Amino acid sequence: MLISGFSTTGASILSDVEVLSHCSLLWRSFTHWIGGMGVLVFLLAVIPLSGGSDMNLMRAETTGPSVGKLVPKVKQTARILYIIYIGLTAVYLVLLLLGKMPLFDAQNGVFEGITHATFQVAAVITSTGFFTQDFDQWSQTCKTILVLLMFIGSCAGSTSCGLKVSRCIILVKTILKEMTSYIHPKSIKKIKFEDRPVEHEVVRACNVYFISYILVFSLSFVLISLEGKDFSTTFTSTSATLNNTGPGLSYVGPIQNYGHFSFFSKYVMMFNMLAGRLELFPILMLFHPAIWKELVSRRYSKK
Repeated sequence: MLISGFSTTGASILSDVEVLSHCSLLWRSFTHWIGGMGVLVFLLAVIPLSGGSDMNLMRAETTGPSVGKLVPKVKQTARILYIIYIGLTAVYLVLLLLGKMPLFDAQNGVFEGITHATFQVAAVITSTGFFTQDFDQWSQTCKTILVLLMFIGSCAGSTSCGLKVSRCIILVKTILKEMTSYIHPKSIKKIKFEDRPVEHEVVRACNVYFISYILVFSLSFVLISLEGKDFSTTFTSTSATLNNTGPGLSYVGPIQNYGHFSFFSKYVMMFNMLAGRLELFPILMLFHPAIWKELVSRRYSKK
C-alpha cells in the first residue's frame, strides 16, 4: 500500500478500505498527496544539496522528454511548486466544503466530474486511480480506449505516468519524418514541437525510452502471466501498475483489488509502480554492473 500511495498508482490490495480508521485513511491519502508532487521534489524543497545533485534529482522525479526550472535555483523551483500545490489543495478543499461534503471526505480529494465518462478518462490519463462507475461493464470500445489512455499518459512535467503525450507526439513526428525521407531522400526536415525544433538528443531519448518501456512491459507481462489468470487481467494489471493508473479490467477492475495475486506477482507489480513513477531509468540503473563497480571502487578508495 505504501508503494502504491507514493507512486500514486492506487492499486489497492484491500477489499474494503472504508473499514480502516480515519487515521489510516488519512495516511493513505497523504501518501498520494506527497506522491502527487513527488517525494524527491519534497526532498529538494527541504534538504540543501550541491554539486549538481539537485538537478539530477529533479530530472529523476520530473517526467517527460526534458526538464526545466522556473527560477535559476532548483531548490527555489521546488518550493514554488509546493506553494502552488498547497494552494490548489486548499482551493479544492474549500470548493468541496462549499458543496456540503463532510470535512474528512473533502480533504481526501473525491471530486465529481461533469459526466462519468469525462471523469474516468481524466482519472486514467492522469494516473489518479479514481472511478465513479464500474467501467469494466462498459462496451469493449470504451474499455479499449481507456486501456490505450493508460499507455499515453498525461502532459510532460506532470507526476502522472505512462509514455506521456509529448513523447507520443515526438514519436509520431519521427515516424512521419522517416516516411518523408523515403519519399524525398535529399530533403532535410527538422522535427518541431510547440513551434520549436526538437534536438536530436531529445528524439534519441524518446526512442530509447519507448524501447525500454516495451521491454519492461513485455517482461513484466510474461512474469505476471505465470499466475495463470485470464489475458485481460494479466495485460491490464501490468499496464495499470507500470502506468500507475490503479484499476484495470476483469479481476483487477474498479470494484476488485490486487490482493488475490501471489507474492511473486506483487513484487513484480511493486517494481512496475516504482519504475513507472520514476520513468524507468533510475530503477533500471540499479541493475547496471557499472553502478555496482563504481560503488565498490568508492568503498575501497575510502579505506
